[in-house]
Amino acid sequence: MLSLMPYRLDFPAFLTYITSQLSVLSHRDELREALTAFDEKDSGFLDYNEFKRDLSQGGPKRLTGEQIDLVLSGFVEKVGKNKGRLSYDRLLDAMMGDQSNQNRKDRTS
Repeated sequence: MLSLMPYRLDFPAFLTYITSQLSVLSHRDELREALTAFDEKDSGFLDYNEFKRDLSQGGPKRLTGEQIDLVLSGFVEKVGKNKGRLSYDRLLDAMMGDQSNQNRKDRTS
């Protein structure tokens, strides 16, 4: 199927496409539940280095550290008590859109 593309598909474009398909197939709550399996303290954050290690070592098609950093490093806290931790709610907001505003609109309609 990719051979039918009129241009070369780079990794960020591929990731954007895949996440748009995930949002159609999976509800936000299901994806959040999957990520909470890595969150032992139920804090809303994952230890980025541990999560990166798990992604790079598990599964038949492993991601490289560079690929993981490219996709996820923007969701890692840079300062404060959660420094070095990945906010999975921010990640889900980016993947699926911030649905909290939509939920508020639905309740006021």
